[in-house]
Amino acid sequence: MEMVNGDTKPGSSAQYDENFPSLPSVGNQPKIHAKNIESFAPDNISAIIEIPVSELKGDLEKQSVVCGDIAKSCGVEINLSNCKNKSLTVVINGPQSQVEKAKVRVTQSLHMQGKRIIKINQEYHRHLIGYKGSRKLTIEEKTLTKITVPPSESRSEEIVIEGPHKYLEAAEQEIRRTVKYYSEQVRENLNIKQEYHVFIIGPRNKTLNKIQSESGAKIYIPPPSKACNGVTVSGKKEEVAKAVKQINELIESLEKSYVDQLLPVDVDPSKWGYIIGPRNSGLTEIFEQTGMFIEPPSGNSNQFRFRGDSNSIGPTLVAIYKRGNSNDIESVTAPQHLHRLLIGKNGAALNEIRRGYPGVRISFPESGERIKIEGPVEEVSGVKERLQARIEELMMSHHLETLDVDPKYQSKLMSFLRQYFRLNKVNVRLVKAAECGMLENERHIFLEGEVSAVEMTKAEAMKMITKWSNEKTRDVIVEPRVQDLIRNDKPAPIMEIYNEFKEVSVHWPQDTFRRSQNVHQSGSGDNSSSTASHIVQLSGPRDQVDAAYEKLMKLIKRVRDENYEQEFSIFEACRDRILGPTICKLLKDTNTRIRYFDREKTRGVIFGVQSNVEKAIDHLERLQRSLATIEEVTITLPSWMLTKKAGNSSARLRSIREQCEGVQLKYDSTNPRKLIISGPPQSIEKAKSLMDSISKNMPEGCTEVSRHHYTVFLSPLVGSQFSSL
Repeated sequence: MEMVNGDTKPGSSAQYDENFPSLPSVGNQPKIHAKNIESFAPDNISAIIEIPVSELKGDLEKQSVVCGDIAKSCGVEINLSNCKNKSLTVVINGPQSQVEKAKVRVTQSLHMQGKRIIKINQEYHRHLIGYKGSRKLTIEEKTLTKITVPPSESRSEEIVIEGPHKYLEAAEQEIRRTVKYYSEQVRENLNIKQEYHVFIIGPRNKTLNKIQSESGAKIYIPPPSKACNGVTVSGKKEEVAKAVKQINELIESLEKSYVDQLLPVDVDPSKWGYIIGPRNSGLTEIFEQTGMFIEPPSGNSNQFRFRGDSNSIGPTLVAIYKRGNSNDIESVTAPQHLHRLLIGKNGAALNEIRRGYPGVRISFPESGERIKIEGPVEEVSGVKERLQARIEELMMSHHLETLDVDPKYQSKLMSFLRQYFRLNKVNVRLVKAAECGMLENERHIFLEGEVSAVEMTKAEAMKMITKWSNEKTRDVIVEPRVQDLIRNDKPAPIMEIYNEFKEVSVHWPQDTFRRSQNVHQSGSGDNSSSTASHIVQLSGPRDQVDAAYEKLMKLIKRVRDENYEQEFSIFEACRDRILGPTICKLLKDTNTRIRYFDREKTRGVIFGVQSNVEKAIDHLERLQRSLATIEEVTITLPSWMLTKKAGNSSARLRSIREQCEGVQLKYDSTNPRKLIISGPPQSIEKAKSLMDSISKNMPEGCTEVSRHHYTVFLSPLVGSQFSSL
């Protein structure tokens, strides 16, 4: 409001409102709702059931037990509470599907149940039940009742509804509503030739969708692969009648001038793809324009099948020739390592070349240098010029270099180059021979990128190859048990090698070789995997590798000497008197260690220096003889059991020791064929019988092997020399 000499100037209110408009009201602002955001339902829901005291079943204790069983079986949480009017409130928490089940079971168990019988024509029983009982289950969960439908063979029309009195009416209404809906449904089968079905469907299902939307009926047409003339129309009576009328009118108008014939089309077969289109989209478009359904030629024929109104043949042929001659094919040549750059990330570079020419398609070959351009005639030439200019530009700015590398350095060099690219962030990449259009060669590595970056990378690679050529690799045979002792003891002995020879790399066998060695330790396994699990490699500068090798051999010898092991077993009768202070004192006196195989501590291994281990084992055996009644038997083994052909005899003796409780087996130090068996009398007899069975079974297999080798030895002598032999 304008003031003049302290007085308000008349007529200034409008000017004031124009200069100082009022701010919009905050409360009237429209709410902004986020779009395209998927809504998520909560994982758990709650349901409340209130049961009046007059309709309750059972006392409070029984109600709690019933609800506890329901909660456990349905996986929900149920809380009970009594109100002042003595009514019961049940609160159920959990997943929605389980809450609905629990709600029905609680109502049926705690609420006094009423019963109502209604009669429904048996032909509607299947609709009431639904697929696998789904519709009946839905009504039961919705109305908290139980519905019993009689079996079809009973011929009964009575349907029983059980549940709380206030829900019986709702369940009956749901049943009658379902029956009413299906009673109004009719179905009519039309006998229409299968060749006319495609016209009822129409291009892109447009005709079928139109009839269904206008009439409200559902139409089922069998697929072309099924030889059937039947068309099924279902829905309400008036809807079916309307749909049938439209279909009959369509067929009648089609039959007046229907034609089905083969016509030749004078178009180069290489351009048939433009006519047919991907997934017959071109023929579908012509069908939509002219109403003529076209089937492509089969085999070497150039004849298309025309089906439809005979008056549409002319416009259809025009449309076919127009599509066939509207496209052209050109090609350009580019080195294959440039194809990736021409395409760009997510096709960005290619889209830039095609900008303004959406109808052009550019195809890159999997192998080769020829790039195909196809599309409308007036657009192909423009895209070809752009593509050629881009190829010339890339050939000037990018370079392809081939490195000739010894195959034994290939994997190390590839790892070095990847790390070099990551640390120095150079614009160079490794490419495969197929990407370059080159032949595969195990000595070649291909580098592609800017010229300066490629030259710098090549210099670094050659420097590393020169360094590696001065390196040496030595193999050390170490059994897996010793490997574990060297690496896993605390402190690990191998740390001496690591700390003194930092430029030497120690390569341990893979864990898979160790597992296979354990599986095949019976001697019948794969020899290659067993050998590989024993090989430890040292690699690095020649002088350091030799020094590390000498020190590692001394370390292995020391670890072997300090960790000699021998198995033992303790008789059940002597276990309580030997375990504890007795065995601890024995280990302390002999300076050895022990490891048990089982929880009962009756079998295990004593390890340490060999003389100490033998002393401990001998002392343990003498101690057991003094504590228990045992016998000792010496048997003579067949000579073949000591040969390699018999396999791993230690594994067989270990198996016998495990099967015969309390038995100890050991070889006589003066005669390897003598086996000493000691233990309880019954176990000794069992061990002897097992040894006898092995002796009977093995000679046959050994004889076959021997005969096989003897034949191979004699094979060079067959012929003129055999008679003299």
